[in-house]
Amino acid sequence: MSPIFLNKNIFKKEIVFFLILYTTLIISFFLGENSTGGAIGDYLNQKKASQAFASDFLKTFYEYDAYGTRHSPILIIFLSLFEKIKLPDIFIRLIHLHICLFLPFIFYKCLTVKFSE
Repeated sequence: MSPIFLNKNIFKKEIVFFLILYTTLIISFFLGENSTGGAIGDYLNQKKASQAFASDFLKTFYEYDAYGTRHSPILIIFLSLFEKIKLPDIFIRLIHLHICLFLPFIFYKCLTVKFSE
C-alpha cells in the first residue's frame, strides 16, 4: 500500500470518530443530559445576564459583577443579540454549543500563528 492511501484512510477514520462524538453531543443536547449537575444552573445564570443585556445594556454592563457568572461578558453580549430578536431558546442554546465547539480550534490556530516556529 502506498503512504498516500494510508493517510487518507486515517483521515477518514478521524472524520468518522469526530462525527460520532458530535452526534453524541447533539443527542445529549436534545435529551437534556446534565451529568455534572451544575450545567443547568450555570446556564440559567447566564440566561439571566443575557436577557438583562438585551433589555438594558449599559446598566447590565456596569453591574456585571452582580450576576456572579464565570463567563466573559463578550460571549453573553453576543448571545443577548439573539435574545433581542426573540430567537427561541433552543436555537440560542444550539448556537452556544457550536460556538463552544469551535473555540478550541480557533485558539489552536491563534497559537500556531503566534508560535510558528
